[in-house]
Amino acid sequence: MIQFEGQEIVHLAKGTYRWVDIKRFRCDGAPRDLLAELIAHPQYRDHYAGPPADEQGEHSLHGPYRLEAITVDSFEPTTPVEACRVLRAWTDDPALDRVYPMLDNGTVHALRATVHHEWGWVVGGLGGFHEFVVIAPPGLTLIVASDD
Repeated sequence: MIQFEGQEIVHLAKGTYRWVDIKRFRCDGAPRDLLAELIAHPQYRDHYAGPPADEQGEHSLHGPYRLEAITVDSFEPTTPVEACRVLRAWTDDPALDRVYPMLDNGTVHALRATVHHEWGWVVGGLGGFHEFVVIAPPGLTLIVASDD
């Protein structure tokens, strides 16, 4: 069972509209099972274009994507080095120095782009939508880097 433990938002340089949302979960299990539980968790149902996930009401969105289009197979294993490279290409903001160590703390899975919803262009429209799941039992960290 996956349990939400907390959230932190790292706001990047003023005027860039870029941020990193970090959600921490307590969990244990096989990576595929944990990814499936994460996708089904209410905190994953977050369009990142307004209030916190638990205040958004009923919808089927995740960032710019339709939630029903995201499956365990939408994630691909990657390395901490590659995840850091993606984030550095996205921005060179020094605030990311707080995020990089989190990527080096377990197995990393990157969400591949999938089916956008009708206003999905709003989230990540300036610099993209980058999502990584770091699995390091007894925890899991969801890292979303984007803009609005």
